[in-house]
Amino acid sequence: SLLRLHTGWRRDWAAIVPGEFSSSGRTDLLFYEAAAREGAFYTADANGGISLLRLNRGWRRDWTAIIPGNFGGSGHTDLLFYDPTA
Repeated sequence: SLLRLHTGWRRDWAAIVPGEFSSSGRTDLLFYEAAAREGAFYTADANGGISLLRLNRGWRRDWTAIIPGNFGGSGHTDLLFYDPTA
């Protein structure tokens, strides 16, 4: 069943990536917007609410894939950014 409905979101995200970015034990989200060169990390709560953790600016526009995984073995989500032009 629906936990919560969020409206008013941007419509130009190139990717929405799930992961464990906040050490909360819940799934967090990364929203990547290529044209604005931004990546916004949000944390989720148990009621379906989300809060901005960090907004990063100056990201590359060429990433066609952002792959989450535990590549470093830390138990937290690492990210692999793929740029086919590089």
